[in-house]
Amino acid sequence: MQLEIRALTTSDIASLSTFECHQQNRWTKQVQRTIRHDFVDLISGKLEDVVASAIGQFDEETLVGVAAFSTTEHFEVLALAIAASHQGNGYATQLKRHILEHATDLGYAQVFSLVHRANHPMLAINYRLAAWVVTDTEDPDYNLCIINV
Repeated sequence: MQLEIRALTTSDIASLSTFECHQQNRWTKQVQRTIRHDFVDLISGKLEDVVASAIGQFDEETLVGVAAFSTTEHFEVLALAIAASHQGNGYATQLKRHILEHATDLGYAQVFSLVHRANHPMLAINYRLAAWVVTDTEDPDYNLCIINV
């Protein structure tokens, strides 16, 4: 199923405030807080020192996925999450592919993302998209995924 993917705006704040992704450990709870607070601050302009874009994936009016990326030094995916009720349906892959296409359109050759080593589904998506995956040198709990676009 093809879903609408578009930039998040202040009209999406209510949906972000109730967005629930899977919460099974401390790391995923941090992702939940990031989406509910940092995404709202980002799209409302409260994070003036952060240069990033936030996009949402919608099934009609329902927010089913979110992602944020930065294009300051290189193209980096800062966050990507799918609503708990919609996981396992290929939505994360679709959203990641959209991000890769956007990076290509902007002229980037690579897309970087940090993925927690316990996030096996997202690591599998990165492997399927031909990512080069290495342990992050600053935090060994994370893997650096690099995809050539």
